[in-house]
Amino acid sequence: MNLKSVFFQLGIGLCLIFQSCIDHDYDFDAINKTAHFNIPAVPLGQLDTIFLNTSGYTIDIPEELRLEITATQYMLETVVEGIFNDEVIERFFYDGADDVVLNSDLELYLGNKDPFLMNIGFSILDANGKVIEEIKIPNIYVERTSRQKAAIVFGKEYMKYMKPARSLCISIVIDTLPSSLGKDSYLLLDKLVLNTGGMSITL
Repeated sequence: MNLKSVFFQLGIGLCLIFQSCIDHDYDFDAINKTAHFNIPAVPLGQLDTIFLNTSGYTIDIPEELRLEITATQYMLETVVEGIFNDEVIERFFYDGADDVVLNSDLELYLGNKDPFLMNIGFSILDANGKVIEEIKIPNIYVERTSRQKAAIVFGKEYMKYMKPARSLCISIVIDTLPSSLGKDSYLLLDKLVLNTGGMSITL
């Protein structure tokens, strides 16, 4: 799913509402044209399904993503392209914004009944695919469950680093051989809901 288009449509809708309230005889050059508005939680749908039984794993895992076990671990990475652009950053992830949270239902299907642990990490990439190291998003820990609540939290202290953001990298660490997973095993972030402290609009 392209979250960028949802952010864009939401911004355009609010701009049209507030445009109708403008007194066009007023000298707008004399005032600050940026306004901040509270908005309710916004349903966004779901991200594309991530299939887990693939050959794309590595054992080169960053320390902050490693599970607290001694067995060999494996990491699979996938990138959600184009979530962020200049307009999305200006509207929702601007310097001075409060926390932005993507709440979701995390659905996990493994296709077997083996014990299983998973750590899911998130990082923000710029236009060149380079990780913006200053931004830290809390991991999501999963202990063999078919469904749980999950939150991707963009802390307000990191908004000043969001301007070059373009994509979201999802890193999945597992504690079992990928080949032991069921043929159709998958991870799904479903029923995404955007919660934000406010939206910035230039009138």
